Amino acid sequence: MIALFVIALASLWVPAIALSVTSSSPCASVCDNGGGATVASDLVCADTDYNTTVKGLTMKRCLLCQSTSTTYKNASSNDNDVHWFLFNQKYTIQNCLFEQSSSSALSACESSCLPLQSVFKYLWGTHPDMEAYYYCSMNNGAFDQYADSCATCLKKQSGSVILGNFMDSMQSGCQNKPNASEGDTIRLKSDLFSTATTDDTTSATSSPTSSSSATQSATSAPSKSTSSGLSTGAKAGIGVGVGVGGLIIVGAALWAFLSRSRRTQQSEEMPLHAEDSKPPSVQPEPTAMSALPAEMNGHDHHMADGRPRAELG
Repeated sequence: MIALFVIALASLWVPAIALSVTSSSPCASVCDNGGGATVASDLVCADTDYNTTVKGLTMKRCLLCQSTSTTYKNASSNDNDVHWFLFNQKYTIQNCLFEQSSSSALSACESSCLPLQSVFKYLWGTHPDMEAYYYCSMNNGAFDQYADSCATCLKKQSGSVILGNFMDSMQSGCQNKPNASEGDTIRLKSDLFSTATTDDTTSATSSPTSSSSATQSATSAPSKSTSSGLSTGAKAGIGVGVGVGGLIIVGAALWAFLSRSRRTQQSEEMPLHAEDSKPPSVQPEPTAMSALPAEMNGHDHHMADGRPRAELG
């Protein structure tokens, strides 16, 4: 009975958790329940914790609220929700990647993310007058050089996708430099709390989305197409088409060759036909002397009355 009473009291107890937020922000009631400023013990790292733990759910609700908030105190101060939105993500990456001795996320992406350690170790809280987006250019632009490859690696590993999404939103801050005093917000590249792993292709082709889309459910993963290419029927149709096309081409070539050969043969036979069509010339045959009349075959030795003609000596 006593044990059940203790369990009931424990279920009613909500730890004091706080993430930094502008005091006049509508997100204050979501981000701060009495804990004050952000501390490492209020943060979670694993993707599953953002949907299953009190700390994770508090972070999720707070960051989604800040992603669309334009609250600021004055134009020259970093006390605005755009700044605190980036700060809370920066502090989470700093704690989960570089301050936990057994960070599985860093061990899988050490070559891509370790060059960013000095950027994330720079304490924003101790530099309240720090120039907005200073992290983008510090250390010779290390963030701009390594953030993309680090985010890509984190989003390929199950359990660290949300950390990669945080890196993406910080990168978007560098690219767009939104001004809270003008009503700007961070332009998110994807759903901030999506836990769907990506590969190099999908991460390279992902397009930015407005920050208001971050309020969609983080547990809904994009459906992947089951089609990996042409269907068997389509491939067969293409094969038949190629075969028929090949036969048509071969037939046309053969027809052209035979037609040309026929024309060549006809042109060679035309002179012979022309000669054959001429009427043959008739040559008179020599008449045998014996066939001529007697009066033309030599001299006549008789007179007209039948008497022999006298020969002149």
